[in-house]
Amino acid sequence: MKRKIAIAAIAASALVLGACASGAGSSGSDSAGGSKTEFVKKDPLVLGYSVYDQTDPYFIAYANGVKARAKEKGVKVVLSDSKDSAQIQVTGSAQLISQNISALLITPVQPDALPATVSAAHAAKIPVLVGDIGTKGDIDYFVQSNNEEGGAQAAEYLGKKFDDGKNHDIAFIRDDPGHPAGEARGKGFKDKLKEYPNLTLVSEIPGQTIEAAYKAGQDIFSANPNVEAIFGFNSNAVQGAVRAAETSKKSPAIVGFNGDPIELQLIEQGKQEATVAQDPFGQGQALVDAALALLDGETPKFTDEASKTLEQPTTLVTKDNLAEFQAKLADQ
Repeated sequence: MKRKIAIAAIAASALVLGACASGAGSSGSDSAGGSKTEFVKKDPLVLGYSVYDQTDPYFIAYANGVKARAKEKGVKVVLSDSKDSAQIQVTGSAQLISQNISALLITPVQPDALPATVSAAHAAKIPVLVGDIGTKGDIDYFVQSNNEEGGAQAAEYLGKKFDDGKNHDIAFIRDDPGHPAGEARGKGFKDKLKEYPNLTLVSEIPGQTIEAAYKAGQDIFSANPNVEAIFGFNSNAVQGAVRAAETSKKSPAIVGFNGDPIELQLIEQGKQEATVAQDPFGQGQALVDAALALLDGETPKFTDEASKTLEQPTTLVTKDNLAEFQAKLADQ
């Protein structure tokens, strides 16, 4: 995720563009004003989805879930590709608001830029539903994986693998600071590790991109040549770790997070042992279900109603259940 962005400028442009696009100010106030926004279900019913990046396999699956559920419900979807740019996303979201949509679905490139977009949407009586990454502001719904539990699954896998009473050094290629999902994965992983005193976390280095993760992996092996396992917080971290292991002539147990196609391929090739797989297709479907519920004046399904959040479970995928998992994906 790019973080070298002036969030204040982005937020300001969201307010200006959104207000111009929406025809401005006819809605009730949001929770900051003390009352609930009344959303309008327009005819024809159109949902707008601001996608994080339509070249990323994970978010392609997310968008496919949105489109598939919308098709089931007879609803049109308009997509806006943010191309991993918060500035493009702010502009694209404002354009979606101007297109007479009834709900705005968004996977935020930068959650800090959300509040102004939410305000612009609410001014047009449009609910804002966030899929993954993180939230900020008075959003109406948030769906994500249970990232903390997923991190714990990775630690549990390694704990069982090395359940031999001997000491084992392991490493963690984590996300850059400030990414809510990445931080939750790391917390779950490290908290669960406490149950396995024979596992020692000797290195924790950020590696958000493949190249950064590759360098992190090289640094890990250089400083800690006895590392026997690496947990990578996403598929980029895994790919970097695999490359570093190959060039360093090491063979650690590599556990990833996401379940992207490249990870499944690496498991099949024996270069990766496991991944904590998310369900982006299912999350995309959940976004549409929640949007339609809100537009009908109903309460969407939450696991935590106070934060308007639905957390979905993750699946540990290894070579043992790889074929079964791939068959499930083929049906989506």
